[in-house]
Amino acid sequence: MTTQGAGPPLDPKSILDAERACTLHGNVRIEALGKDNEVLTKIKPQDRAVYRYLQFTGEEKEIKIRVQLKGGPAKIHLIQDGPWNKRIAIANVDASPEGPWTTFSAKVDAKEGKHALWLIFDTKDDSELSVDWIQFN
Repeated sequence: MTTQGAGPPLDPKSILDAERACTLHGNVRIEALGKDNEVLTKIKPQDRAVYRYLQFTGEEKEIKIRVQLKGGPAKIHLIQDGPWNKRIAIANVDASPEGPWTTFSAKVDAKEGKHALWLIFDTKDDSELSVDWIQFN
């Protein structure tokens, strides 16, 4: 099953909960954070998560990503359709002194149309990165 389920492609401007990833590569996994929330966690260098499918308008200029990072820093590369394509955004993530969960943003250059969204995680071996949700603006 795809991220969108049996329905139409998802709106990238709505909050996309991390646990909706339909494909995971590497050590990354989905774990419960609370009663009604799950996150991507146990992320290691070069792990990947894929969301199929989002309907981009081409007007998306920014992405917000809610993460928790212990150690660091880390980068999250966002790519449409496959890891071999051009990155549409790179989110630089630092451990936050403000609390365990922080929202980071990055500029986006997304193509219009229905696309899979790949997240490739560039972390340090001893980092602990978790992702709660993503949202395009």
